[in-house]
Amino acid sequence: QEVQDGPYSLLLAFLERAMDEIAERGEVTDLFAEVQRRISEGWLIISIPQGRLKNITAHDLILDEPILRLLAQLVEQGNLPYAHCISEIRITDEKGKRLQDLIPNLHEQMAKAILTNDFDLFAKTFVPKPRRQLRFPFAIESIVENLIILWRWSNMDAQTLEIVKKAGRALAKIAASKKQPVLLYALERVRSASDLLEVLKEGVHRLIGLEAEEMRYISLDALEQLTELLHQITDARQFADLKNTLIIFAGIAYSKDIMAESRQTMTGGEV
Repeated sequence: QEVQDGPYSLLLAFLERAMDEIAERGEVTDLFAEVQRRISEGWLIISIPQGRLKNITAHDLILDEPILRLLAQLVEQGNLPYAHCISEIRITDEKGKRLQDLIPNLHEQMAKAILTNDFDLFAKTFVPKPRRQLRFPFAIESIVENLIILWRWSNMDAQTLEIVKKAGRALAKIAASKKQPVLLYALERVRSASDLLEVLKEGVHRLIGLEAEEMRYISLDALEQLTELLHQITDARQFADLKNTLIIFAGIAYSKDIMAESRQTMTGGEV
């Protein structure tokens, strides 16, 4: 697969392919140990801009052990984060026209987030943008969820993750039904539990006026349970991971709702 998105995308694609080739060798019993032995943790990122004036820049990238382990675990499961997920995500305008100039930077930010262990940056890429929409195969949702679990939730409560996922979907449904993603924009500005509680409060307020059919798919229980969780969390890292996970699930669910609505419009009301 040819990669033209940028240096982080190229490196991520190379690493996952190299690990996949190592894993395919039958004698390998511990992929992570083999990866540590065969793949360097230190890399030099060189950027050579197009045009006559070449302002070449370079900087070091050290792949921390947790990131190498994460990539090895994903490859062992058959999930290549760049090939199977990032490269499949597109950006379109409101009419579904692909915005090709914006896609490489999206892919590059996602790849950079993974390689630099920046979960906050990864979450931001899923926040809806004005007059832009994310498009992707629906199967990507399960790949992203698996990535989230391995990256941030492997030692955390599965029940809590389910609450966050359902709450994210609920916020997305509310935003999509009102066609006002401003509710999701607000998630990106959240800095504290009280900020997030305000967003949840606004989401519940926007339920006023929704049809009964729309309400069927919105989990009020999840919003209530998430509110209770926020009153219990005292660890800053745990809160940040919860917030970013909520943003990702809400962003994916919102994009899926918009895609389904567009498909329904194109088929004259039939999905």
